[in-house]
Amino acid sequence: MNDFLIPGQPKDYYVGITNELGVIEYSALRGKVRQLVESYVLYIQGVSDKGGNPHTASLDVSDIIKEFFAKEPAEARIAFYEVYTQEVDAATSASLDSTNKINAEIAKKEESNSMAAQWIVALIIFLVAMIFIFK
Repeated sequence: MNDFLIPGQPKDYYVGITNELGVIEYSALRGKVRQLVESYVLYIQGVSDKGGNPHTASLDVSDIIKEFFAKEPAEARIAFYEVYTQEVDAATSASLDSTNKINAEIAKKEESNSMAAQWIVALIIFLVAMIFIFK
């Protein structure tokens, strides 16, 4: 499943500005990198939904990104990967937050169901006791 495509050109993901010493300083464009990470997350979810292995798909995407930026200056790649890592971490944290919220809702429903079951059992015991007492 190597159908992950990176939109645009490598230079769309960073800028290089020449400082007063004549040295080019590179900065990644966070908005573009964030869009790429969003595409990555959707792609991995799609692989998982289709029964594929999201872990190997993630490695494949890493290879595609590495190849995409292979001919860019090393400093530009470093700037890109620094922001890319931050954005992947943020996306992972958001996913974990969502998962934790869902787990908390499930736990609350399970607790409510457990309480209802305890009341039903208590009612049954009470009714059985009443039957024996009034027999």
